[in-house]
Amino acid sequence: MHLPRFLAELLAELRCEKPVARFVFTGQDGGLHRRSNFRRRVWLHALQGDRTLGWSPTKPHMHFHDLRHTHKTWLIADGVPEVLQHKRIGHKFRGVMGVYSHVTRPMVDAMLTGLQARWEQYGSELR
Repeated sequence: MHLPRFLAELLAELRCEKPVARFVFTGQDGGLHRRSNFRRRVWLHALQGDRTLGWSPTKPHMHFHDLRHTHKTWLIADGVPEVLQHKRIGHKFRGVMGVYSHVTRPMVDAMLTGLQARWEQYGSELR
């Protein structure tokens, strides 16, 4: 998975805080959260805010799957080629386009530049 610079840096910071964790969001035993536990322990706090953690509310009614829709919309808005959109979301590109279209490094670089710019314009204030 190709990550924009800001996200790679945030994940590296998190890795320094939890060097033994294999996953980003871990349960109490270090393994993966069950879906219901993740929603209750992480997701809802992130959306509704958590004063004890200094988090302001974001989108209280957002569903986790909405992140995929938002990402896909950003890719479309940034003019990312469909072949890369499909690969990024984890879908198969069917038909002739799927056979003869391939992701190139310039496509990936342009996509990462767009995501980085989006963070610098809107997301960095969340930190």
